[in-house]
Amino acid sequence: MNKPHEATALFEEFAVVVYENLEKKEVVQAATSQLTRVLRFDFLAFFVASPSGRHLELQQLAGQSRSKVDVDEIRPMVEVNADPLSSHHTKIWAIDECEILKEKSPIADALTQSNLESVIVQTLCKDGEILAQVWIGFRDLNGVSTDDIEFVSRAGQHLPPALENARSAESL
Repeated sequence: MNKPHEATALFEEFAVVVYENLEKKEVVQAATSQLTRVLRFDFLAFFVASPSGRHLELQQLAGQSRSKVDVDEIRPMVEVNADPLSSHHTKIWAIDECEILKEKSPIADALTQSNLESVIVQTLCKDGEILAQVWIGFRDLNGVSTDDIEFVSRAGQHLPPALENARSAESL
């Protein structure tokens, strides 16, 4: 994703595809499909808040067998809020940083036991409430570019409203 016009076109396509879905599962599948087209990741886990908001539920998982990441299907929101890797909107974490934080972070602990070298953790919020969290792992630390992180960050701006739209549509 080197050319600015190519990145802009991919980002615009991402926004259109995500917004045209009105079910939570479809939003997650559309977002995952678009991320797969743009990034060369080795692992992806996409969690979405439960209707009660008390936990995150795993909605999409890719590359678990290749990356050896052990992922719980349900993560209590208390745990998610306390996790230092959840404290940033979008950040790439090297496995060395995860090693330091593994005692305080279930995410970091799971990653240190994998064969990944880095992970982008994206925590998606609206009005201070966590709506979703995406983990995107890479075996090669140098395989992640600033363009990749920028794309994930910009895409993440569209996911909370799309998930909120889906939640509203589902409640109707």
